Amino acid sequence: MLKLAITLVIPYLILTRLGDVTSLDARLVLLIALAFPIAFMAIQMLRHAAIGITPAVGLLSVLLTAGVGALANDPWWLAVKEASVPLAFGLAILVSSRTRTPLVELLVDKVVDTERVHDALATHDSGDQWQRLMTRATLAWAGALLVSAALNFALARMVVTSPAGTPAFNDELARMTALGLPVITLPMMLMMSSTVWHIVHGVTSITGLSPREIARGPRLFERVDACLRFLRLAPDRQHG
Repeated sequence: MLKLAITLVIPYLILTRLGDVTSLDARLVLLIALAFPIAFMAIQMLRHAAIGITPAVGLLSVLLTAGVGALANDPWWLAVKEASVPLAFGLAILVSSRTRTPLVELLVDKVVDTERVHDALATHDSGDQWQRLMTRATLAWAGALLVSAALNFALARMVVTSPAGTPAFNDELARMTALGLPVITLPMMLMMSSTVWHIVHGVTSITGLSPREIARGPRLFERVDACLRFLRLAPDRQHG
């Protein structure tokens, strides 16, 4: 809740209200609003020894929004910026799949105990099946990010039509950010959760290990599992 308040609610209120009660320039109002998520993400990153991909991408996205709002006038550039971050990340996943250190394996390692999995793969001689699973995971994650890029671009073009540096631009940016939660964030979370579910169950089918044995966060996996079953996106477990 604290993260939601600092990164969404407070910036929304500043963008839509601060300009009405003060004589501050619209660009300054924008920078004040974005200072909250920037500070929050920077502090979160400094608190951890290793910088994760997700917070780094989030911080970069907010910084780019500040740059577009402060320097560019045409709102088309905001749409380009909104699409460029997930597009670049999706393409990076695809390109890295041809290298020795695929990004998808780093992502999978966040949810699956890969060391234990590789031990089981050696026992079952299932290396080829693992590679096919990683290929499907690559396509699924990259595909979700490409869909996100298209949705971000479309939403920005539909909602933000006023020149940057104006109160109208700030209002429209706040509206776009609020609409992004149901229009983009929730569908992407569902797609990513579905991908995680299928990765974990794919690993169990080729190693014989249970989801609880391989999942980094078994309780989180169980919540994802229950959610997907409720939405009928995951097959029922076989009993007996």
